[in-house]
Amino acid sequence: EMTGVGEIHDFFRGNYFFTTAANRIAKAWFPDAITCEEVLEQWAKADCAKEEERL
Repeated sequence: EMTGVGEIHDFFRGNYFFTTAANRIAKAWFPDAITCEEVLEQWAKADCAKEEERL
């Protein structure tokens, strides 16, 4: 059992070795994304923002 103080996102976001695969892959673009779902959500938001800029 793991116990600790602070939020899980803060722990994984602040580490390189102890983090998720999704965070390692997408950290350069979406540093706050910890899960695959969060990466996809942030990707969709960024893509929508780019689309609005084109209009």
